[in-house]
Amino acid sequence: MNYFISKTLGIEDPNIIFDNKLRETEYKGQRFKCYYAKVTYMPNCCESCDVCNTNYTIVKMGLKFLG
Repeated sequence: MNYFISKTLGIEDPNIIFDNKLRETEYKGQRFKCYYAKVTYMPNCCESCDVCNTNYTIVKMGLKFLG
């Protein structure tokens, strides 16, 4: 199922895994579908201090630090 959803939406990132969950809803008079997915990316090192990710010690929090 993940392959077909990715191809239909034109998503080529291999780190995005779609759940088998779909919700149809309405917003401002328009109907649309919500697909649920997870990002499986595991960083190799910290972007801020360059410490290597050994034994899953670094967790990506979705924040981008600007220096």
